[in-house]
Amino acid sequence: MLFGGVFFRHYEHPVELESFERYWEMHEKVTTLAQQIERDLDHPTVVEDFQAYIDEVMPYLTSKKSLPTLHDPFWDLEGSVFFCWTIMTTIGYGFYAPSTKTGKIFCIFYAVMTVPLFLSSLTTLSAAMANGIRSVASWLRKNEDHYCSIFFHRLGKKSDARKKRKWYIIGILALGLLYTLLFAIVFAREHDGWSYLDGVYFCFITLSTIGLGDYLPTLQEHEVFLFILYSFVGLLLVGSITNLMQEFFSAGAEKVAHSAVRQLKGPIQAVRESSFRLQGSFRLPKQASERGVSSRQVSSLSDVWKNPAAA
Repeated sequence: MLFGGVFFRHYEHPVELESFERYWEMHEKVTTLAQQIERDLDHPTVVEDFQAYIDEVMPYLTSKKSLPTLHDPFWDLEGSVFFCWTIMTTIGYGFYAPSTKTGKIFCIFYAVMTVPLFLSSLTTLSAAMANGIRSVASWLRKNEDHYCSIFFHRLGKKSDARKKRKWYIIGILALGLLYTLLFAIVFAREHDGWSYLDGVYFCFITLSTIGLGDYLPTLQEHEVFLFILYSFVGLLLVGSITNLMQEFFSAGAEKVAHSAVRQLKGPIQAVRESSFRLQGSFRLPKQASERGVSSRQVSSLSDVWKNPAAA
């Protein structure tokens, strides 16, 4: 991630500075035009020059193209690392993106390399976190006091594994909800114009990796790495919830399958017994067997049975 941040900073930051310079050149031009209008309302090229300026500045106002600022650029090291983080986690807010050919090509290869690696690591760590939650829950049940018994008394010592998984899921869902609600307060306070609902909405969109980009984090230099830590822990919680839910539904599906097999076992056994009885009904009588009935006679009897009209 740090390597990707250095790469994007090297190739994208100079282009951002050039964009900043062009922006202020246009700003100076419109200021000069305004001064000329004040001095001479009959200036013949005012409308033409102003229209050209509008055509050039409109892409910045009507799209997600980044507005360049000198004191808070997107493509400094922290901003580049943040961009790499949104790529490898597939959050992808989309409010700024590489504009150079080199940056776009590198972004493709970076995503191909880092997205599977991150998802694989997240799966492993989430499974480990889920196992840790099980261990903590088991320890609490063994050493339960008054407060622990409120939550775990319904499990009992003889509860089946599926019921335990259900309560594990409820516990980690409560933890994930608490995590979202607490950090929603932080984001609502740190961003002007955000309500608490906006903070909750932003946390959910981020941790679900939807990343719509309608609400964007305003981060200073040190806050970038704190945000990465926050989102990483949140993604671990989401992965653990997913892991436990998969086990819960897999156990449920297996239980349904075993129940269906048990229910079908009786009818299948009855069909087999009926088949055996039907086969026995076509055996030769004992007297015929003792008299030595030939195979040709048996064959003729079989033909008569199959075709009575011929008889």
